[in-house]
Amino acid sequence: MKRPKILNIIFFYFLFISNHFLSQEVIEMNEINGIYQIPCIVNGVSMNFIFDTGASDVSISLKEANYLIENDKLKKEDILSKVNFRVANGKIIEGTKIILKNLQIGNIKLQNVEASIIHEQKAPLLLGQSAIGRIGKYSIEGNKLILENSPKSNQVLDEKYGFKNIKFDTNISEFENLSKIGEANGIIYYLYKAKDEDLFKLFDINFYGLMLGFKNNKLEQINLRRQYKQPISEPNNIPALEDFKNIIFSFSSTIGKPDIRNDEDMNYTWYNLKTMLNAKVTIKKIETNDLVNGKMIIETNVLFSKKIVRKISDF
Repeated sequence: MKRPKILNIIFFYFLFISNHFLSQEVIEMNEINGIYQIPCIVNGVSMNFIFDTGASDVSISLKEANYLIENDKLKKEDILSKVNFRVANGKIIEGTKIILKNLQIGNIKLQNVEASIIHEQKAPLLLGQSAIGRIGKYSIEGNKLILENSPKSNQVLDEKYGFKNIKFDTNISEFENLSKIGEANGIIYYLYKAKDEDLFKLFDINFYGLMLGFKNNKLEQINLRRQYKQPISEPNNIPALEDFKNIIFSFSSTIGKPDIRNDEDMNYTWYNLKTMLNAKVTIKKIETNDLVNGKMIIETNVLFSKKIVRKISDF
């Protein structure tokens, strides 16, 4: 049987994705009033910052702060305290310490960034060390900011120690609405019909299956799944690939590049000291032999595990 064109498209699409997020990213800075400024997104709002390695914090002017507050982009709980700053000319000015929930630089997404509001309407916007120190290795060539691979954080997964409010080592008795679906390698798997709909969402992508794995009645694995029915006749519109691309980009921005990557199998794994994360896409089946009008089932799996597992069992 002739190999469907869509399978070749899927493979090369993921090869492009993996090479993209594991390679350098070049961000073109804008020259404004003779000074190069880098485009960023702050709590969903586009802003241009001066890349200032000498500044300790990200800083914004009173004008930008008021805009964020008026549009509910900066909330009361994000405002910490008033402080005084000494600027380059020695002048002492008043400011306010805040937390920026989201700051995006290219494809790197930072959360909970310490920043300051300078109490002047026309104060320059500075991208300081509270952000620069978290973007990993970089270089500047002319008007181009070149970011190397996203910084690796060996603590994020271990600190989470699970997924959202589901934590590893929780006793099975703490869960309701479990339906046993299988057993492998001493782990018993259950379909979890959680009442909290947020548990089925990852990076704004909705999943339709949540599976929990227990060993000796203690939680060891959390598996999110979603299946897509993909018409073979529509190789240029594959929602499963767009969703998975966003998942890979988001994880890579948060915890760095995967420790193991298999582009051909579309399978990526991150290891921490106590936990691991695996994200993969599989072609489950083609529903018909008609390669023009048929459909294929594409499944996305995201596995959070307490420890390394050699194989993700399919049930």
